[in-house]
Amino acid sequence: MVKKQRSIAFRLSVFVLIGASLLFLLFGFINYQISRNTWIQNAELTADVVTSQTIQEINSQIRIIENVADDIKNLLTTPIGNNVELITLLLNNYFENLPGLTGVSLIFIQDEQDSGVFQWSYYDGALDTLVTRIPYDKNTIIWRNDPRNSLQPEWSESQTGLFEHEQKTITYSIPVFEGDTLYGLFNTHVSLDWLDEMVSSLEVYQSGLAIIIDSDGQFLTHPTHKDAIGVRSIQNPVRENYTEDLANFFDEMKANQTGYLEIEDLEFTQDKIFLVYRPLEILDAFLLLYVPKKEVLGDLVRISSIFLVVAIASFFLLIVVVFFVTRKMLVPLNQLSRSIMKIGEGDFNVDIPDYTRMDEIGNLTLAFNQMKEDLKKHVVLLNKSTTERDQILTEINMAAKIQKSIIPSHSPKQLTEKGYSIHGILRPARTVGGDFYDFFVTDENSVYFVLGDVTGKGIPASFFMGMARTFFRTESKYAKSTSDLMSRINEDLCMNNPEAIFITIFCGILDLKKGVFEFTNAGHNFPVYFNQDGQARTLEHQHGPPVGLVKDQKYSSDQMPLKKNEILLLYTDGATEARNPAGLAFGEERLRSLSEAIFKSAQDAENFCHALVDQILEYESGTEQSDDLSILVLKRSQ
Repeated sequence: MVKKQRSIAFRLSVFVLIGASLLFLLFGFINYQISRNTWIQNAELTADVVTSQTIQEINSQIRIIENVADDIKNLLTTPIGNNVELITLLLNNYFENLPGLTGVSLIFIQDEQDSGVFQWSYYDGALDTLVTRIPYDKNTIIWRNDPRNSLQPEWSESQTGLFEHEQKTITYSIPVFEGDTLYGLFNTHVSLDWLDEMVSSLEVYQSGLAIIIDSDGQFLTHPTHKDAIGVRSIQNPVRENYTEDLANFFDEMKANQTGYLEIEDLEFTQDKIFLVYRPLEILDAFLLLYVPKKEVLGDLVRISSIFLVVAIASFFLLIVVVFFVTRKMLVPLNQLSRSIMKIGEGDFNVDIPDYTRMDEIGNLTLAFNQMKEDLKKHVVLLNKSTTERDQILTEINMAAKIQKSIIPSHSPKQLTEKGYSIHGILRPARTVGGDFYDFFVTDENSVYFVLGDVTGKGIPASFFMGMARTFFRTESKYAKSTSDLMSRINEDLCMNNPEAIFITIFCGILDLKKGVFEFTNAGHNFPVYFNQDGQARTLEHQHGPPVGLVKDQKYSSDQMPLKKNEILLLYTDGATEARNPAGLAFGEERLRSLSEAIFKSAQDAENFCHALVDQILEYESGTEQSDDLSILVLKRSQ
């Protein structure tokens, strides 16, 4: 049953859709990746601009604080520093005009070995009070690098409650010398509120964050978690809650100083972010930007979605156009197809539709018109040749029947009465063949038998075989021996052999009274002789060339007895050259070994013949027969 197929227009539309979809997916993927990288680079560039401006402002403000601290230190360490009213006026001016300045203090170092007797004075802007000579613990201010050891100005770590209970400050400390001797530290205390306000005011897309952390990871500013400033460290959540990629983030940030990381922020934004970090060297700190990924790529996703919708709509429009255009163009081809189907059904009078355009369909129309005319002629010739072929096959089948009918199929009664049996089998490779065998009994109690193999196969060989058998029967009346018989047959064939066809023949005459047979081998396969014990030997006698080749050729002969329970096996090369599916020949050795096994159970020549042919057919296993096969067996049972 032929499965109904979709139309060409439908299949072409599907192929176009699949091809266009694959190309779109490929180009869309490449475009998205390129665009994504570009947008990320733009986001990083934007973050660079924001961080650069912010760092510049912070550095500028810190420099101002450091300069102011240096100025105040110089004032307090000069004779004018003893004028309290003047110092108070100057300090009020600084505190009013400098954002973040919370207080100043001067620590007098009396005894470096004593841990608790330092005296210091400070000005608290919130209280607007100048206090002097109050007790001081040397560990109140926590420096990263102690200026008393480095003898250089240093910034402290962030601290809470140095002045007000919840106020977070950092301190800038300047060593004060008397000559070469360190006798005090001038401290400028700066609130982190101004730094937090500056950084928190930065706009990082719609929901991004800007944060400053010190070199230990502690928050100096935070726009949303004020309680984390000066208290919590970025390392704690990283170490405890974040992914393995983020676990080493802080160490990499300190090593690389500047960089970019794509992570999922579970601490503050609970979203995927681009984390951009830059160093804030003057404070030994880092500025971090939490850039939301969805906001960076939001426009790209929207543009890609619009592009996808437009592409899908374009695809469907393309399919509709391709389907209808193709369908319209294939109308003549459909008409041509219906006409050709009618021609295939045998209607050669059908009209093939005209097509004026000389494109592929036009050329196909012309070709089928010509084919239709040629088929009309060929059908007439085919009918004629079919009739002739059927007649030839009938004649060949008739010739095969005639060939089988002239070959004896049973042992003559005169043989069986005297304890002999003879039987032959002929299997042509084609309908008719060139092998033959024959035997008959004369009034003188002699049995004439022959087995021959004509060169070639088919009808020519069968005709020549018929001639040879006729000459065998005719000349047997006049020949006195097998050698004389072979010579006569050779002369007859040479006189009527324009194609130089030859035959290998083994013929014999068995004397039923004496139990001796005379034989002549004219180029034929050596027969196999089985004695009373079933032992086989080959009769390797050659008495001349095949008949039909050399005119006036003389042949010789030999004699040997045929005793009780002995067998003479004659065969053509179709037996030994039979091949199995692997291409291996049956061979003479296998023929002899199988024949010895058959000898033990064969009751007469017919049983022996059929058993041996069955073995050969089993060996072939259904492979095509390559040559005519003939076997002739003569057995004496008494």
